[in-house]
Formats: sequence, structure tokens, C-alpha cells
Amino acid sequence: MPQQILTSLFAQKSWANRELFDVVASVTSTEHASELHMAIRMLNHIYVVDRIFRAHLAGETHPYTATNTPETPELGELHFAVAETDRWF
Repeated sequence: MPQQILTSLFAQKSWANRELFDVVASVTSTEHASELHMAIRMLNHIYVVDRIFRAHLAGETHPYTATNTPETPELGELHFAVAETDRWF
């Protein structure tokens, strides 16, 4: 039963991530550059925390020293990485 609940929750998170990335991708960068940058930074933070959690679950080390990266990834690159992590979960 607990495994079914986790599977369901991770499937819901994956769906929510796809929806969220679609919405963020629709934001016009020229009109809302600051807001778009902040949204990508927040999404990147969530991704980094997910990767740290994944490493802890797998008993592996991770390369992160903070809960975000110094550089901000491109939205498409981040979306691909998040989708890969979602599939792992």
C-alpha cells in the first residue's frame, strides 16, 4: 500500500511538472524577463533538491553543495532533466 501511494504521488508530481513547464514556456521573455528568470531559478531549486533526494534514496553521492546552482539553466534543458528525474522516481 505505501508503495502504491508513493507511485501515485510521483506520477502526480510528474504531471504537475509537465503542466508547469508548459505554462512557463509560454511566458514572453522580453516582456517578463525578470519574472521568467525567477521562475526558472525556482524550478531549478526544486530539481536540485529532487536530485539530492534521489541520491540519498539510492545511497549515492551527489555533486551539489547548495540547493540551487550558481548558473541558471535554459528552460528546455531544465525541463528535459526534470522529466528524466521524474521517470526515475
